[in-house]
Amino acid sequence: MDSTWRITRSGGFAGAEESIGIHANGTVTIDSFLREARQIRLPEAASGRLHEAVEAAWVAAKSESPSAAQPDRYVYVVEGNGVAATISEDAEGAARTLISMVDRLLDSAAP
Repeated sequence: MDSTWRITRSGGFAGAEESIGIHANGTVTIDSFLREARQIRLPEAASGRLHEAVEAAWVAAKSESPSAAQPDRYVYVVEGNGVAATISEDAEGAARTLISMVDRLLDSAAP
């Protein structure tokens, strides 16, 4: 199953790297250092909102220069169609919406 989108969150206090793969069929693969990789199936409406958020954030991030990395802060890399865009933790607008969704999914991986 190929990811339509892959979002990697790195940095933070522990300097950890975690990622989610967002698949066209509504499945999300969560890969976190806190536990083994797992897949969840989102309800259709939630999957649609996540796809819309990632597309809007990716377009916005492609047109902006990322801010400089700061200690203990997260950086998000959104990859789609072989192209990556970087979003900083302090992003606003569409990128902020996506960051909130990604954080909720990754934080749900905590034991």
